[in-house]
Amino acid sequence: MNVIHSYESEKWLTPGQAAMLIPGNPSSVTVRKWCRQGSIPGAIQMPSGRWKIPTSALELMLQRGLTGVVDE
Repeated sequence: MNVIHSYESEKWLTPGQAAMLIPGNPSSVTVRKWCRQGSIPGAIQMPSGRWKIPTSALELMLQRGLTGVVDE
């Protein structure tokens, strides 16, 4: 899924904030792993190493039942 996000108009979440919204309460470490794996479309890693997750991508994932998320 190719999702293009405008950094200025999008609302962004940290992995910890995203984790609180995901059923099953995954840890922020797990959410960061999903970002690295490319399982969260549009998630970007900042030069500082921190991850930013677009709220629209998280909402879409939740609507689809977290399809495509790999948890090893």
